[in-house]
Amino acid sequence: MDDSSKPWENLLAFVEVIRDPVHGDIELTELELSIINLPEFQRLRGRKQLGPTDFVYPGAVHNRFQHSLGTVAMAEKIIQHCNKNVRLYDFSKEINLYDHSFIRIFALIHDIVHIPFGHTLEEEGNLFPSQWEDEERVKKLLLNESEIIRCITDYLTEQEIADHFIDDFINDLKKVVKCKNPLAFSKPFIIDIVNNTVCADLLDYVSRDILFTGLAGKTGDRFMRRLIVAPLLQIISADGKNTSEFCIATDENRKKAKDVILEEGETTGKDICHRLVTLFYQINRKDGRIVPSPSSRSEIIDLMRTRYSLAEKVYFHRTKIAASAMLIDAVASSGLKSLELFDLTDEQTLFKLAYAENMPERTKRIAQALFRRRLYKPIFRRGHIEGAENEEEELKKLNEVSTVYRDPRKRTGLSKILEGSLIVEDSTGKELSTEGSIVIYCPSKKMNLKHFMMLVHASKEAKVKPLEKYETASVKQEIEVIKKNHEALWSFQIFVDPEVVNPTNISNWQTISLAGMCEHELGLSNGIRQLRGKNIPSPLDIRIEQATKKWDKNNPDNILAYKETELIKMEHRDGKLPTINDFYNEIKKIKRLDNHGIPDARIQFN
Repeated sequence: MDDSSKPWENLLAFVEVIRDPVHGDIELTELELSIINLPEFQRLRGRKQLGPTDFVYPGAVHNRFQHSLGTVAMAEKIIQHCNKNVRLYDFSKEINLYDHSFIRIFALIHDIVHIPFGHTLEEEGNLFPSQWEDEERVKKLLLNESEIIRCITDYLTEQEIADHFIDDFINDLKKVVKCKNPLAFSKPFIIDIVNNTVCADLLDYVSRDILFTGLAGKTGDRFMRRLIVAPLLQIISADGKNTSEFCIATDENRKKAKDVILEEGETTGKDICHRLVTLFYQINRKDGRIVPSPSSRSEIIDLMRTRYSLAEKVYFHRTKIAASAMLIDAVASSGLKSLELFDLTDEQTLFKLAYAENMPERTKRIAQALFRRRLYKPIFRRGHIEGAENEEEELKKLNEVSTVYRDPRKRTGLSKILEGSLIVEDSTGKELSTEGSIVIYCPSKKMNLKHFMMLVHASKEAKVKPLEKYETASVKQEIEVIKKNHEALWSFQIFVDPEVVNPTNISNWQTISLAGMCEHELGLSNGIRQLRGKNIPSPLDIRIEQATKKWDKNNPDNILAYKETELIKMEHRDGKLPTINDFYNEIKKIKRLDNHGIPDARIQFN
């Protein structure tokens, strides 16, 4: 789109500076300030970037408001480097004023659709469509009558931008926020800059998450000096299929490939697409020679390694997973829809779940425990264990489990089966409800893995291709190690309220029973070694055993005989399952008959 009209320059006039703890001063335009001051944007102050992670890292209370501003700052930095490199690489494209303005607005609102604990409930819990895939939220934010669209339209109109430019700007904005594949958008480099693999989004949140969790480390950004927007032709394989590889189009004839040597049978497409590309070489300023730039490659690998380290230490920390599992179950059992959470903060959401009168008891029990940081403990955990006995069979079963229990209804069903095997009594012997004492965690197998899909150009004669297809053996090996380690973070887990069953007490009959039931229901061995391979007593045996222990403790001189225990079992084998208190009363009845010297005829067998 032509941006020759002067008003586009006005859109990039900075009128305000905000001090940020990560990037320092962030300059903002008048339009950006107008959007920031809208209630729809201000609500992001109540969305913690890392959800319930502050249960583990108390400093991790930074929010999506801050992250959105940081993403604008990083997008601006990428744009500046790309435009600066136009002078060095004659085949690169300058980002014009229209696209420059558009990218900044896209970066600013890319997370505006988030609900409280968004990633936890969407990606980990599978309760709601993910962010921009939720049509109800999209309609609320991006309908023509919405405040954001009205704000942008009014401002562009005031700047005397032509109506057709305004229409294009708004329509492109509605498309780009929902677009996952860069090639599905008319200007794929815009998605590359804001929301692809190594992008403004990632560059901000990695640095921000490191700072606010207090972890050591710093990401390098020298590779950004090698960023360009390049005109590319997609390579088509010998069998006529589009590949993920490209070649740079010549400046003289944009329909021809520049210098690259294609393999036999390969051709190039006819349409040019502009993509963000990282060069693994540079031009020597003294003599104009092209020389390798290995630091660009190593810094990107380091960045992705840092991203994995955050996943291991923060995003999927074992305690954070427990909090996530509880939160997911509480929201699932509440019946709340995403739009009902839309205007709530994280704290308001948790308080509503814990104390609202209309919340189900299951929801309240879990949320109140979470509110007080009384986190549930793992009774069952299983991920893929290399070298395990029957590894292939177990892996197949594990894949089935991960598919079935991504469904929140299936998780609730299994929770209720397991809860039905538990026994809790008050001081009077009355049996209490165990509903909400067990929660299940089954995240996506993808584990939010960032694939190495950023485009790189290794040399003048090389193809432009995703980093994960880079030919160098050492790079391939490093990438595979990072991907494999990230995938190994996945696990299916079952947590239990420690006030009902304490999994660390491995001699407790309920711990043994529950661990055994988990294995039985799932058909998988427990990854928690000390809880693996436990036998499952029947609920009838469990209740009689507890009633017997209670009697023997209170009456050490008149303990219950084996035949008396067997009698009670036989009478209730096929009937309704009584409580422990009911069994205890039966024992008292038998013992009372015995103590009066009148034998109970029912025990005269064998």
